[in-house]
Amino acid sequence: MTNISSVSIGQLPIQLQAPGYLILMGLVAGYIGLFWVQGSSRPLLILGGLALLAFGIWLLIQMLRTTYTVRIGAAGGETDGFQSENLELVKRIVDAINEAIIDRG
Repeated sequence: MTNISSVSIGQLPIQLQAPGYLILMGLVAGYIGLFWVQGSSRPLLILGGLALLAFGIWLLIQMLRTTYTVRIGAAGGETDGFQSENLELVKRIVDAINEAIIDRG
């Protein structure tokens, strides 16, 4: 607690690469299954592509939520501490730590 110089609210960046790749792979697999493959593996490829597409869309929706963090500043730099999607909870934690820093003097 003695090394903490500031406390603030931060936001974590949203990473969309994984859902994007899953959606792309699902579209490609479905396209190949519909137009290029004949025979018994065709339905499996189409269903697999649809499953990848659905999972990618679900994951994209889940990852679009903003994650807030308690950002603690010290002499060595800033560090992200507690993380939550609940902004009010993060604000209460930041306010409590700031009060403790002020009371410490």
